[in-house]
Amino acid sequence: MKLKRTALMLLLTFLTPLLVASPAPGAPRLQTTITSLGKPPAETRFFPKSVIIDKNVSRITFAAKKGGHFLVVADGQPGPEFDAVGKDTPVFSPDGSRIAYTAKDGLRWYAVVNGKRSSGFDAVSVPVFSADGVRVAFIGQKDDKQTVVVDGKKGTYYDGIVQKLNSPVFNSKADKVAYVALKKKKMQLVVNDKAGRLWDAISPPAFSPDGNRLAYAAKEGDTWRIVLDGIPQQAFEATGVYGFSPDGSRFVYSVKTQEGCQMIEGQKQGPLFDGIGPPLFSMDSKRLAYMGLKGKEVTMVIDSSHGEFYGNVGFLAWSPDGGHVAYTAKDDDREFLVIDGKKTPEYEAVTVPIYSPDSQHLLYTARRNGKWFAVRDDAKSTAYDMITIPQFSPDSNRVAFMAKRSEKWHLVVNGIEGKGYDGLAIPSFSPDSKHIACLAMKQGIWFVVVDDQEDGNWLGGGVKGARFVWDSPKKLHTLAIRGPGIEFIRMDVEIMD
Repeated sequence: MKLKRTALMLLLTFLTPLLVASPAPGAPRLQTTITSLGKPPAETRFFPKSVIIDKNVSRITFAAKKGGHFLVVADGQPGPEFDAVGKDTPVFSPDGSRIAYTAKDGLRWYAVVNGKRSSGFDAVSVPVFSADGVRVAFIGQKDDKQTVVVDGKKGTYYDGIVQKLNSPVFNSKADKVAYVALKKKKMQLVVNDKAGRLWDAISPPAFSPDGNRLAYAAKEGDTWRIVLDGIPQQAFEATGVYGFSPDGSRFVYSVKTQEGCQMIEGQKQGPLFDGIGPPLFSMDSKRLAYMGLKGKEVTMVIDSSHGEFYGNVGFLAWSPDGGHVAYTAKDDDREFLVIDGKKTPEYEAVTVPIYSPDSQHLLYTARRNGKWFAVRDDAKSTAYDMITIPQFSPDSNRVAFMAKRSEKWHLVVNGIEGKGYDGLAIPSFSPDSKHIACLAMKQGIWFVVVDDQEDGNWLGGGVKGARFVWDSPKKLHTLAIRGPGIEFIRMDVEIMD
């Protein structure tokens, strides 16, 4: 079977074998256990873009075609054959215990959850799981009417259900499911199959992170207003972005009037702008930031006060404790960071700022004279041709990034440059910060590297999204591809030092 070039973004193909170096004196010994997760069934053509893994990096599923029929393969086991499998499926539940997809058999479409098909419809949407993975919902259509099916139970039929990403939507407690329904050319919010009042238009609903509150924007005539916890707020010419703080205690939204745009929180109104960006709360919910546009210049509003105006502002990061904030900015062709209101030196380019877990250090990458380097606080690394987004260790004491020089990639940890490889995958620190692992490649062969020690198992590559998961400070696992051909495997690696 030949894979198209586009499939290489998902699956890294197996090439010729390579001898792997013996452990260096003093290097940790790695003990690896490999478990097969199966191959694409015989006489099938599988679709690389459909391959997905669960969040625990333990299960894998994908769609395949056998003759004139389609099927879903989960954990190496082929499911029933259908005339078609729906786009953007299969999907895993958040806890990884359930798999859902849409499928067509004859003239009917079904939602299939863990092998059990729903009632048949003329069309169905991609199933949506609750955060705990216990509940599932999808939209089903019969003739010119649509309904939301929750846990196998059909709701009221409407003239239509507004379909957006992850619609319908569950709250975090999984005790409420909400969606927007069409009725006689009007819209209404439906929560647990109970319909609210009719509006001319409604935006997608948003639950607070704690699941207790609900907000949406609604239009009546020529005005818009926010409906918060079932209570319509003041009417405006238009409403814009809105959102809850992480703890759900705060809610802000932007509005447009003849005077301009401003952010509103309760009875407080922010400064006027021509446009406003989405709200960005600190993790402790105490602080708020958002972009404000005036003419062709942009500023960042932090705690109700805006800073200088620039040609553009970009990525913003709060420190975990909420005590510090940094964002990227640009004037003309020069880029820099603004850290707690103070500008860094100017560069040709800068990337997203990253705070350490203890909130004491800031990390970013920058380019000057065509070369990239990492900046930790005020200390710069060696310059390279290319650098990936760096990361802190959990204890905040170590910094790692992948860097390229003269066609070779190196894992750099606290300034110490590792071996050169033809390719590297994103590294991962152990929970105790003492070890770091990644996938590396030489001459087309991939293998696991832990603390600069190469594992002796040859791989065809990794699976997209299959990060390293640390099961303990000395044990980790990931999913990969073993060749020749394509066989999905789970690799469990133990550090034996």
